[in-house]
Amino acid sequence: MVAPLSYEYERDDYYCYPDSNVLKNKLGIRDEKTLAEAERELTALKLAEFEKNPSPDELNFEYLRNIHRHLFGEIYEWAGENRKIDISRGNIFCMHELIDVCMDQVMNELKNEKKRQLHQFLGITIFCVF
Repeated sequence: MVAPLSYEYERDDYYCYPDSNVLKNKLGIRDEKTLAEAERELTALKLAEFEKNPSPDELNFEYLRNIHRHLFGEIYEWAGENRKIDISRGNIFCMHELIDVCMDQVMNELKNEKKRQLHQFLGITIFCVF
C-alpha cells in the first residue's frame, strides 16, 4: 500500500499547524488521518450537491475557485483562494506567484480544445448531411 501524501510547505505555521503537516482547519482537527476522513466525508456530500447543478456557460478560473470554495469552504478558511506560499501534496503544480498566469494558459488551452472539437464535429456533421 502506498503511504498517503503529506503536505510540504516552505514556511511554518501558514497553512499547517506548528510542527505539523496537518492543515489548519475550521474543524480544529490536528490529526492528519482524522482530517483526511472528515475531508472525504464533507467533500463527498458537497460534490453530490454540486453535481445536481448545471455547469456554467463559460468555464473559467473564477468558476474553478467557486467549485473549490463549495467543496472545501466548510473545512478551510482559504478555500477558493490562490495559495499564498508553495504548498502541495507531492509535486507542486505551479509556484504560488504564477497561479493566475498558469491558469490563464490552462483555460485558453481548454477553450482552444473545445473549439477544435466543435470544428471537428461540424466538419463531420456537414460531411454526413450534405
